[in-house]
Amino acid sequence: MNEENKNAYSEVIEILKLVDDEKKLEALPIEMLEVLKSKANPEYKPVISKEIPLDEQKLEPETYSILSWIAMKYWNEETEESQEELNKEKIEEEQPKVEEITEEKQQEEKGITEEDNLNEETKINSEENSLLPTIHKDLKWYEIIKNKIIELFKKLFKHNTTND
Repeated sequence: MNEENKNAYSEVIEILKLVDDEKKLEALPIEMLEVLKSKANPEYKPVISKEIPLDEQKLEPETYSILSWIAMKYWNEETEESQEELNKEKIEEEQPKVEEITEEKQQEEKGITEEDNLNEETKINSEENSLLPTIHKDLKWYEIIKNKIIELFKKLFKHNTTND
């Protein structure tokens, strides 16, 4: 095993020390933690900050791979919080439909033409499209996983700093 891989294991251990979510830490088997410690470089002391996003810190590429594996294997993404977010999103998706039906009925009563509605819809759609995130089709699978892990840790660190 090369020195960079040993440093990555040290970085993962240090990142796990910063995770305040007891459930996530309890989900990790002791044997896995022992393997991480046995493969870590005892002479390398990584400096990881909660205040700086992981993707902005100088970490070994292997660190992201290990964190991705841990997240996929031991941390269930469908937590109660994420389920609540999905429910809120569904409600938010349905709300415009309800408003549209209500608006259509009101417009029928007022006699607004369909052409006026189409012009307004086109304007709204162009505004919504400008707010949508850009999809990067050129990303490799490991970059996508890295971005997901970074997103997960941003949520964790954001959630934990609001509780402090």
